[in-house]
Amino acid sequence: MSGLLAALSELIRTRSSEPIDVAVVYGAGHVPAIVRGLVDRHGYRPRTAEWITVLDA
Repeated sequence: MSGLLAALSELIRTRSSEPIDVAVVYGAGHVPAIVRGLVDRHGYRPRTAEWITVLDA
């Protein structure tokens, strides 16, 4: 998880002035940790989300 948060932090550092979309493809069970990491590191709060199924297992 720390690798994902590091990659997102790098995007924030280098591209935060650009209007970009970022898709994160992870299992739903990982999302709370991702959200907590973004809140703790950057003060981000979820505003909208779109859930899509990319794989039926």
